[in-house]
Amino acid sequence: MAAGGTALGTIQWAAFLKELYPDGLPETIMMRNHLFLERIQKQGDAYGIDIVIPVTVDNPSGRSADIATLLGATNSPIAPTTSRAFRVVLASDYAATYIDELTMRKAANDRGAFVNARQFEIDGILRALGNSMAHALYRAGDGTIARGDGAYSVAGNVITFLNRPDTKFAGLGMVLDFVPNVGGTPTGTARVVATQRAVVTAIDEDAGQLTCALDVTGAAVVALSTNYTAVTNADFIAPVGDYNANFATTGAVKIRGLAAWIPLTAPTGGDNFYGVDRSIHKTRLAGNRLNDPTAPAEDSIMALGEVMKDRGARPDIVLVSARQFTKISKRMNAKVELDTTGGDATYGFMRFYVATSAGILPVYADSDCPEDRGYILTMRTWAIKHLGLAELVRGDGLSALRRPGLDQIEIRAVYYAQLVCFAPGDNGVFAVS
Repeated sequence: MAAGGTALGTIQWAAFLKELYPDGLPETIMMRNHLFLERIQKQGDAYGIDIVIPVTVDNPSGRSADIATLLGATNSPIAPTTSRAFRVVLASDYAATYIDELTMRKAANDRGAFVNARQFEIDGILRALGNSMAHALYRAGDGTIARGDGAYSVAGNVITFLNRPDTKFAGLGMVLDFVPNVGGTPTGTARVVATQRAVVTAIDEDAGQLTCALDVTGAAVVALSTNYTAVTNADFIAPVGDYNANFATTGAVKIRGLAAWIPLTAPTGGDNFYGVDRSIHKTRLAGNRLNDPTAPAEDSIMALGEVMKDRGARPDIVLVSARQFTKISKRMNAKVELDTTGGDATYGFMRFYVATSAGILPVYADSDCPEDRGYILTMRTWAIKHLGLAELVRGDGLSALRRPGLDQIEIRAVYYAQLVCFAPGDNGVFAVS
């Protein structure tokens, strides 16, 4: 036993974790500073093989100005409500950290030091899960975080992003997959070389660049372009394990977000989204869209709001990227105010208002929103269905696992969740540049 203190055993460690991370706190840590993730309703009832989300497409067709025609034996228009059911499957996301046993022992009789050191580490994996979910809530479900700018092949071990702000979704030490770019979409199998994985060694957010190296088994770390020659600067980039080549039909790896539920390009015949061909009613099953990136964003908000109002929608929020928020507010000379709903003066989100046919809509900046599009949403139609939302894994009664052959323990966190929409037709997407 270490002199001057008592080793933190399994029972004490479990009690410590329970005290430090009571029910609900991991979720709060995960959501911090992610507007859409924070505001959306969470429903922890995702039981069964899949989640059935029924959507009404149209009213019963039984109406006519002529009663004889309505009730006639032939050519009667009477038919039931048209509806479709999305059969949604949960996505899983994991984070973990290792804690050294000797470090725990050294801090065992200094609770403050122990709490500060270990809480920071565990908070970190919860924030990592939150960052992952918040990003995914806006994306299509393929698991990619960025795309190369396509201007040139990989220069040495540096990749330049098409959108510079996407570098915030990368992290030092992150291991990457590279996915071929076909027509502006990630397609096919990720470029994987046996025994070689690309590791992020430096991030330049101002330049929108990642510096990577190859972690070659049994060899020194070498430049990315030296041994990974298939990679080009037009590839899409995904954290290892996140990319799902079949995301368009399965959606079982990452959350299928707004880009999947409300695509900027309308679905075509044969569309199979959670078992539904949305081309039978592209608006009510796949939302409203305005794909005019040349128009100022505020004009697109008003134009799309007009269309949505005409179609019966009653949206209540507009979400854009931080850069678009600044551009719009400058052009409109908008009065920006702090919305502290659910928070206080030190924790809130900035907003201004745009008058549309659908109402005076608050516009918010969400750093997770893509740079090239914005969303007009009816928040009551959205939910995260889940069976555990950012929690420390303790279901087997063990709050930590002993790592074989090492003097360390392993702490895990996880969520099982999926984004669902009860009325896609009450929501819209618009392109921006």
